[in-house]
Amino acid sequence: VLDWRSGVWTPSQMVSREWKAREMTPRNKWGTFLSWNSINMLVTDAVYAIMGRAYVNEALCSTEPLLQVFESLACACGADRNAGENADYCAQVKDKVHVSKIA
Repeated sequence: VLDWRSGVWTPSQMVSREWKAREMTPRNKWGTFLSWNSINMLVTDAVYAIMGRAYVNEALCSTEPLLQVFESLACACGADRNAGENADYCAQVKDKVHVSKIA
């Protein structure tokens, strides 16, 4: 039998192996190694989770006034504003806009 290695056929060779009897001991051992990469990933995920909530709050606060305007426009100009569930929703939006104009 031949082996193919880096562009050349070479005759295969027998490799002697050493038999080790199975022992009733654990295969893994506890060591004193600390995975800094794992710790770094945990800390980074925690920081991003906290920062992510702050960015979501900032985006909601900055877009909320626009969303109210778009709701009013959609209920005033939308083609399906009086159909099905949209009619009830648009009635609530119109009441909210009417109350805010009076106040």
